[in-house]
Amino acid sequence: SRNETNDSNSLPEIKRPEVQTHSGKSEFKVLMSPHQGTEAFQAIYERVKAAKDSIKVTIYSWSDADFADALNFALDKKSPPVVRVVMRKAQFKKHHKTITQLEAKGAMFKVSKIDLHEKFFLIDGNRLINSSANMSGGAENKYSEDFVFIDSIK
Repeated sequence: SRNETNDSNSLPEIKRPEVQTHSGKSEFKVLMSPHQGTEAFQAIYERVKAAKDSIKVTIYSWSDADFADALNFALDKKSPPVVRVVMRKAQFKKHHKTITQLEAKGAMFKVSKIDLHEKFFLIDGNRLINSSANMSGGAENKYSEDFVFIDSIK
């Protein structure tokens, strides 16, 4: 629902949507780069670092070192989450050293059979991030990208 304003130069305020699901409610947050790219990337890293049970990711292109740092942080926990990443063959080859280090900590990487283009994170089975953005500096602060965060509230 909208709260209309009398100021003709401002946009109406839009409340954050809530959706009923079978297990409760979900909250949505939508961010857009380049203006909110840093906020969006930080929100991704925070969710990855806070994971308790699982991190599932598909990734098309990856040049952002902070993503690997967030995965390392999660994997260094006393009880690390299960980490599964599906990516393109070209990216797997490009990041082989980093992937090998993450696999040594228990992460599982798989090369897609097709040239996948989707980008999403599913964290602990109840936090979904779906985005048009690659994990890159350009996606964070140069290109027009969307980031949709859906958090299930228990």
